[in-house]
Amino acid sequence: MLAMQPTPPQRAAAALGLTRTECVDPALGPGSCAPLDVWHAEVLDRVQLAD
Repeated sequence: MLAMQPTPPQRAAAALGLTRTECVDPALGPGSCAPLDVWHAEVLDRVQLAD
C-alpha cells in the first residue's frame, strides 16, 4: 500500500491545527503552559516554508 505524502500547505495546516490556542485548557497554569508552548514552537519549526 502506498502512503500519500502531504503537500507543504497540508503540513502547514496540520501544524497550525495542532497549535490552536482555543484547544488548550484555559485553566492551565504557567508551569503547565510553558512545556506546551515549547512543543508548539517545535511543531511549527518543522513546517517547511519553501515550495
